[in-house]
Formats: sequence, structure tokens, C-alpha cells
Amino acid sequence: MKNDDDDNPIPTGDSPPAGQNEDVRTPLQPLNNPGDNLAGPGKEAGTVAVPKGVEHPNIKSLRLCQDFMLTAGVKKPLLTVPVRKPNPQEWLTVHPDPERHFAAALIVLKEEGEMYVVDAALRDELVGEWVPMMLYPAINRQGVVFLWPVRLPGEDGRLDRWSESAREATGLATEGWIRMRSNRSLGAYEVTQPLVEFPAPTWPDKTIDELIVIGFKGRVINTADHPVLRHLRGEV
Repeated sequence: MKNDDDDNPIPTGDSPPAGQNEDVRTPLQPLNNPGDNLAGPGKEAGTVAVPKGVEHPNIKSLRLCQDFMLTAGVKKPLLTVPVRKPNPQEWLTVHPDPERHFAAALIVLKEEGEMYVVDAALRDELVGEWVPMMLYPAINRQGVVFLWPVRLPGEDGRLDRWSESAREATGLATEGWIRMRSNRSLGAYEVTQPLVEFPAPTWPDKTIDELIVIGFKGRVINTADHPVLRHLRGEV
């Protein structure tokens, strides 16, 4: 004889209550897909639910190995070399090889904060517009390479105190790491050296000529009608 209750069975933990979607699982409900039963920190086995029709990923193929920077084989090309003085808060060092120091004629546009290098063919007719500077390849603790311009003595062999102290700072920077900042009361730059020994820098595989080409990209004055010269002549 059929029991009236057979048409309305009492819900158990193995079947969802009436009205609930059958895809909803209780935390301890067994999973259908192999590999679903993954335990993680703070989780019990069998708590990871994967929707029907979705394959469970291969977790091992998703994990990033600890030496990923080495295995990725990433190499960043050197596209930008700033031409500037050191920032007062950065540690830097200068390449010790004098053959990598580059003397050049530079026109400094102070308002724009830019420097242009003058071709040899135009130097004679631009006397008084450019200043002689030594460009020192420098690198900071973050690995940023830049060209540090320091004024050279004029025909009289003299330098102002700012330029002289900057030149002395480059000498110390070729021997190790330094910080340089201005002291207006002194009228010169002050140098600080670290109390501990910093690791040696990793210099880029570039010649000084290559650094100059990158650093002065678009800022070489080699024609008489260059926009900078036209500006200085009052033509624009």
C-alpha cells in the first residue's frame, strides 16, 4: 500500500530543499569533477565548487615560480638617457673610465630646462651661445643611467664655486657612491658618502657615443636654421 508521504519526501542533507537550484551545493557535498576536491589554507577538502560545464584548471600551470624574472628572459632596451644634475636625495656613482667622459659644447635653455649639443661646424659662429661641459655617465641606486653635465674651465682656466665643487664631486663619484646637494649659504655643492659599502652598479652595455646619441636624441644643433638658433636670433 502506498504511503501518502511518498509523494512528499522529507528533504535530507543529500538533496536540496524544494525550490532550490540543484546546482547549489552544501559545503561538504562531494564534487562531481575529478580535481574539484582541492584543499587550501583554511579550507576543508570538498569546498571548491566548479559550475557545470566548466573545466577545472590545472592549478600547477597557473603558479608563478619564484625565479620568474630569470626564466622570463626579459631584457629592457635603453631608450632614454636623461641629461641632468643629480637629485639631492639620490645616491649615484660615475663611471671611473676617463675614456667614457665626453666633452661637448652645449647650449642651455634655462627657461625650458633643456640642453642642446652643438655640432663642431657651428661652434665658431656660435661663440658666446654655448658653454663647454664634460658629460659624465652616472647611475643611481635604482639603476637609472643619466649624463651629468659639469661646466669646464673657460679660456682663463677659472670656474665659479658651484662648478668647481661639482667637478670635485664627480671625482669622488668615480671612486664610490655619493649624494650631492646645494648649500646656498656656502655657495657650493656639498657631498655625502655612505656609512656602509653599497654594491657595485651594473652598467649598461653601451659606449659613451651611444649614450650621447640616446641622451641628445632630437637635440643636436647641426644646421644654421635650427629652431633653437632661430629663437636665439629672435626670428621666432
